[in-house]
Amino acid sequence: ININIDITIHMHINITININIIIAIHSNININISINSNRNTVAITCPKANLITYWQLDSNEFIASHKLKDAAGATLIADSFIASTGRGRVIWQNEPLKPYQISGDFNELRWDNHMTAIQA
Repeated sequence: ININIDITIHMHINITININIIIAIHSNININISINSNRNTVAITCPKANLITYWQLDSNEFIASHKLKDAAGATLIADSFIASTGRGRVIWQNEPLKPYQISGDFNELRWDNHMTAIQA
């Protein structure tokens, strides 16, 4: 299976991601995608696979993956990926090859796959 996702981000830049490899990793696909256009990378969460993966956009190359139980939403704040889980955890990832940092555990909250950064 070879699927292309065309994503238009703010400033009307079109980016195409070839995800035939991603489908094999993210079984029962239910993903959230966050793009860092400054670094030309993408973070993809998959709750069913308990994964967050990172990819290089210009070459479609896999960068890294990290286990993240019930990985849900993903967004970008100041060149860093922020992701949430369905169990209330929020993580911060500046360099995909290194372990992520835990920003907080909010055990009373449950996040879904929708996450947006709002600047005040």
